[in-house]
Amino acid sequence: MTAFHPFDPAAPPEQPIANLEAEQALLGALMFDNDVFVEIDGIVAARDFWEPFHQRLFRVIADQIRGGRLAEPTILRDFFAIDPAFHEFGGLRYLADLVDRAPPSKAGPDYAKTVRSLALRRDVIRITQEIQTRAREEQTSSGADLMADLEREMLAIRTGKDDLGFVSWADASRAVVYGMDRPEERRLLPFGFTKLDEILGGAERGDLIVLGGRPGMGKSALAACIAMNVVRAGFGAAEINAEMTTAQMARRHISDLAFERMGTHAPQYRDIRKGDLSDTHRQIVAETQALFAHLPLMMVKRTGLTLGRIRAMLNRQKMLWEAMGVKMSLVVIDHVGLVAPDEGGRSRNEDQTIVSGRLKEMAEELDVVMLALAQLNRNVEARDDKRPQLSDLRDSGSWEQDADVVIGAYRDAYYARREREPKGDLAQAEHFARMSSKIIEAIALKVREGDVGTARLWASIGHNAIRDDEPLDLLDSIAQRPAFDFSQLPLPS
Repeated sequence: MTAFHPFDPAAPPEQPIANLEAEQALLGALMFDNDVFVEIDGIVAARDFWEPFHQRLFRVIADQIRGGRLAEPTILRDFFAIDPAFHEFGGLRYLADLVDRAPPSKAGPDYAKTVRSLALRRDVIRITQEIQTRAREEQTSSGADLMADLEREMLAIRTGKDDLGFVSWADASRAVVYGMDRPEERRLLPFGFTKLDEILGGAERGDLIVLGGRPGMGKSALAACIAMNVVRAGFGAAEINAEMTTAQMARRHISDLAFERMGTHAPQYRDIRKGDLSDTHRQIVAETQALFAHLPLMMVKRTGLTLGRIRAMLNRQKMLWEAMGVKMSLVVIDHVGLVAPDEGGRSRNEDQTIVSGRLKEMAEELDVVMLALAQLNRNVEARDDKRPQLSDLRDSGSWEQDADVVIGAYRDAYYARREREPKGDLAQAEHFARMSSKIIEAIALKVREGDVGTARLWASIGHNAIRDDEPLDLLDSIAQRPAFDFSQLPLPS
């Protein structure tokens, strides 16, 4: 390690492309006010710090805050008891000095951008030097190969991808054996559809799952039902939507839950929106809301979604939930075509390449299942069989590459209703059967650790309700139910 006294005004003979004062200011601000981390998470990573000890310090601070724990000098000292650099810098006194000299909290993002910018410059120099050396010395590499390697390396810099630490074979295999007989410690998250869970084997925390489909295929309804199944199992879920308001999302959830209780007697979400409800339907809606109001489901509607904003919102919600003993387990983003990198100006293809990679990293960092909804391209409409294929993912092939699971949603009734009615009694009967079909196909197009397959699910689209199979009609004598006391409902916050 290069010897460096933190507050020595004498600069070293050869100043590197780094700003140690900016690194110190950022670390001090983080330890002084842990909430600063929400604003800078996603801007800078541990690898962006030039000083190796600062890298280790930032990593510990980040781990503490993400885990809902305090990160301040006295606590952090214990993590570096045997770290020679910690003692060389001055030990606890160094951390305390960083806090004493910390800038205002609002300046944290500016220092983070400075640290990140200098790291990018160092990476550019390193990569171009490596490629230049290879171009001069390697006779077997073609110019095209070198250009491809350069583009891949530069894209990795832009997306901020960082190498994870190595894990030994012994540790990794030991964890597998240890978890086999401890289902409570397994990282699998059931989606609540038996047919789909059997194909996927459950979703694993850290997975990026892409749910793709053309408009009208029911992918938003399927995602909403998955989220509701997850929260009803006791896990926390967050829905981030760039199109529907929270009121629209809530109406769909209420209609789904009411359908489960009352079957076809329940109002559809469009009826709830219009407010054209009978007294019985008003009672059903109010009872359903009161019965399920405790579920750990958070919803947000944002236009102009960026990766940094998503990361900041999720980190804050994760910390709030963990303080309450709730585990964030599922994040639904509807839809990824409306998500942009923090810095625009690139092609659509490159933007989506960055988005897919970052969402995968975010799933691993937050330890959640990331369910990303995606629009499929129009090539689907030109085929006779309009069931989705992997090649239909639009804008970037990186979604297919980065996703652990790709599911395509298909509803034959949607297309049948738009086709010309055929001639002949048999053909007309088949056409009518297709138009009235309640089936949604959830087609597993890619499963990294499993087999592909199709789960044929039953749906009442008007109720936003999707089930494994058609439920029995709930002939509940609603008229005999006692009237619900609306005065007991809490006012919306």
